Amino acid sequence: MTNKNNEDWEDPIVAEVRAVREAHARKFNYDLDAIFNDIVQRQKQGEASGIKYVSRPRKRRGRLEHSDKFVKVNYSVELDSLYLVLSEECINSINDSKEVYPGVSLDFDSCGKVVGINLNNASSKLDIEQFERTFTDKKTKSDNK
Repeated sequence: MTNKNNEDWEDPIVAEVRAVREAHARKFNYDLDAIFNDIVQRQKQGEASGIKYVSRPRKRRGRLEHSDKFVKVNYSVELDSLYLVLSEECINSINDSKEVYPGVSLDFDSCGKVVGINLNNASSKLDIEQFERTFTDKKTKSDNK
């Protein structure tokens, strides 16, 4: 083994992991479906013998997904204001509001948690008709479940 700054240096643990990965792929002729199925089968065998696997929490991708339990959307045509209720149980206990961007305000509960988002002049910032169609479609799908 030589100095870590030397390009010839190789981490022995990384080398071992790569060798195991290569051997596993070769065993299944580099067929990704077969490799995946083998991994799933091994995981099930491990779970049956008491091994617990932890999944990473899924991250939201910046898209609003409607759920009656989490988000309620109100739009006032007269005020051209869109309001997202994030926590219905706390919405009556708004402690503070702060404009974070021109025309965008956040409402906070007494613990500092965001419980609502208000978007003024909403029709100038988004296509309200498209938003309503999207929201109605999602609500209809969730109501059918």
